[in-house]
Amino acid sequence: MNLHQILEKYWSFKKFRPLQQEIIQSVVSQNDTFALLPTGGGKSICYQIPSLCFGAYTLVISPLIALMQDQVMQLNKRGISAIYLHGNLSTGKYTQELENIKFGKYKLVYISPERLENQKFNSFAVVNPPKLIAVDEAHCISQWGHDFRPSYRKIKDFKSKLPDCPTIALTATATKKVKHDIVYQLGLNNPQFFQSTFFRANLKFGVECTDDKNQRILWYIQKLSGIGLVYANTRSKTEELSKLFLSKGIPSDFYHAGLTSEIREQKLQKWIQNHYKVLVCTNAFGMGIDKADVKFVLHYHSPQDLESYYQEAGRAGRNGQKAYCVIFRELHEKQIQNKNFGPSLSDMTNIYRALFNKYQLAVQHGKNESYDFDMEEFAQTFEFSKNKIVQTIAWLESLCIIKTNKVIGENHSHSVLTFLENREEKPNLHFKKYLEIKKEKNQKLVAMNQYLQNTDTCRNKLLLDYFDQKMKENCGTCDFCVQMKKNESPNLKGLKEVMSHPMTIQEIQREFPFVQAEELRNFLRDLQSEGFIDLNKNMQYHWQNP
Repeated sequence: MNLHQILEKYWSFKKFRPLQQEIIQSVVSQNDTFALLPTGGGKSICYQIPSLCFGAYTLVISPLIALMQDQVMQLNKRGISAIYLHGNLSTGKYTQELENIKFGKYKLVYISPERLENQKFNSFAVVNPPKLIAVDEAHCISQWGHDFRPSYRKIKDFKSKLPDCPTIALTATATKKVKHDIVYQLGLNNPQFFQSTFFRANLKFGVECTDDKNQRILWYIQKLSGIGLVYANTRSKTEELSKLFLSKGIPSDFYHAGLTSEIREQKLQKWIQNHYKVLVCTNAFGMGIDKADVKFVLHYHSPQDLESYYQEAGRAGRNGQKAYCVIFRELHEKQIQNKNFGPSLSDMTNIYRALFNKYQLAVQHGKNESYDFDMEEFAQTFEFSKNKIVQTIAWLESLCIIKTNKVIGENHSHSVLTFLENREEKPNLHFKKYLEIKKEKNQKLVAMNQYLQNTDTCRNKLLLDYFDQKMKENCGTCDFCVQMKKNESPNLKGLKEVMSHPMTIQEIQREFPFVQAEELRNFLRDLQSEGFIDLNKNMQYHWQNP
């Protein structure tokens, strides 16, 4: 079968979306490939279809359990054999599935980046190499991105053992700096680069200032007929808003990282099946959620950066229908502040020492030793805030000084901390790089504040400019463009001001870019019938009595 036949047989589509076919052909030709497609742009097909053209399996590295489970389920429904290798598989089952992969039972094998550290899997992959490595949500490999995952840095080492295996990196959001970092961190060899426009004409972006966020969000939800998402920055606010919506007769639920994975999955599935009109969530409601008919994505709190916002808002309108993406702000709300970027340099040093002290590890000791780690106990014992501890641990993981893993047992789960280096008297915590990243975070915050406070530019132009794309014309649908249309409705005085000489209708249209062409034609026709203007032989309008 050719590519179009595969697409129609398994996905029932008769044609590819923009750039999909070109990306697939690059992958099938065994090129390293970089695909930057917007949320809802159909990234998964770009490695799923090639997997059906290969003799061996495709290895998909993805950051989210729910995303992998959903994709495996969808592929199996389509008659495409796929499996997710997770930590809950028994030793016997895991060994059996590796044998199944070896003998060609599965076309796609999904794993988390942490699984690459498993020696058994590493040994298996060297002897039974995949035909393709697909790195989904590739921005997670870059510390300059918005969702850094230290475990992604292991991919390059893993790839070095498979020199003949091409890689495709896929993401929905990446600035120029992040794109360069992805190529470097993954060791892509002369990659074929494909980037679609970030502009999605069906999304109506806006920022609304109000003295009552609750009432305005309620108004939107009650006005719009479809289902949607409301994002909030705290777990307590998601629960509070969900209760408010329920009290108004709106089917709703909340979703955040404080819930067990089983409960989160239950809530997600109910929302996908339209049991709720609204799911109120934190950013724990993450990447890869596949639901086409989301009518609105509303933000109760402002996001910290435009990458996060674009991904979250981009979950709306995947079916191509009109959808609304609105951020709500208090009337007198000041600029959002980056209060939670990270601890001070002295706090980082103190937390580093406290981690070794907790397990009584002296200088030049600790390498490759593992211990159970209780965040609550550590915070209370050493009197650090949990936020500072989380951010310092993430930084130490990115420097390969420590790593943490969650071990899931029959009745409970717990965290394990492993020291990858010996304790040093004066540790090199790369403070210079830390300050560079902090500066980058602040620049992202400035861009987000500019978007929120914007009153003179099309919002889609602002978004595209941030992602290094240019847009010549205004979108005509964001809140700025809609307001400009209202302000520029054609009138006699406005027309006199621009028509100092005979002009064609096209020239007049350029002077009123926000006025619909049909509306302008009707207005000129009325003025002509009333004797104010006339049309000369050159098809130019001019005043009868200037």
